[in-house]
Amino acid sequence: MRSRADRQGWLWAFVDLLLCMVGLFVSLTVLNMLQINPAAKKAAVDMPGEFVLRMTWPDHAFDDIDMHVLLPTGKMVNFQSKDVDFATLDRDDLGLAGGDLYHKPGGEAVAVFKNMEITTLRAIVPGKYVVNLHVYRVSREVTYGGTQFIADPELPYKVHVELEKINPRVQTIVSTDVLMSEAGEQKTAFEFTVTEDGSVIDVKTDVDTPFIPTRPPIPETP
Repeated sequence: MRSRADRQGWLWAFVDLLLCMVGLFVSLTVLNMLQINPAAKKAAVDMPGEFVLRMTWPDHAFDDIDMHVLLPTGKMVNFQSKDVDFATLDRDDLGLAGGDLYHKPGGEAVAVFKNMEITTLRAIVPGKYVVNLHVYRVSREVTYGGTQFIADPELPYKVHVELEKINPRVQTIVSTDVLMSEAGEQKTAFEFTVTEDGSVIDVKTDVDTPFIPTRPPIPETP
C-alpha cells in the first residue's frame, strides 16, 4: 500500500505534467498567431496592378508638374485622360495652388506639402512605354485664408521618377532624377519595353522623345 508521501509525490508529478501540457498548448497557439499566413502573404502582393510609375518633386515647391505616359497602343495617360484601357493616373497633383489647402476647425489656414503623382499599369501589355514630364504651371506664392505661403525651392529643381514592378514582389526597375527649369518645358524621364512574360528591357534614361502636344505655358501664379 502506498504511503501518503508517495501519493502526494504522484499528485505533484501529475500537476507538473498538466502545467507543461498547458504551457506547450499556449506556446503553439502564440506561434501559430505570429507566423505569416501564406494566404495573407499572397494577398499582400496581389495588388490591382503590374507596374507603378511614381513621380515626386520638392514638397515645398508649389508648381504643377505633370507626368504623361505614352502607351504601346499609341494612347496617352495624363491629367486629360486619367483612365485609358489598362492604365490609370491615380491622382493629378496640381501643386499647392491646386487645392492642397484647408482650414483647421479653429480657422487656421494649413497647407499640405506633398507633391506626388502615380500611374498604375494594371496589366502586362507588351511594347514600348515613354514617360515624359511637363511643367504645366509655375507658382511662387499662394495666399489662402489671409495666410501667405512662399514656395521654397523654386525652379529649377529635380523631379524624381520611378518605375516599380509590383507582382509577384515589389521591385524597382528604374529610378531617375530629371532637372526641370521653366514653365512649358517637356522632358523624357525614361522609356522602357515590356515583354510578353512581363519582363522589362531596353530601359533608357538618356533619350528625348517629345509626344505631349505643345501648348502655351500657363501664366505664372503670383
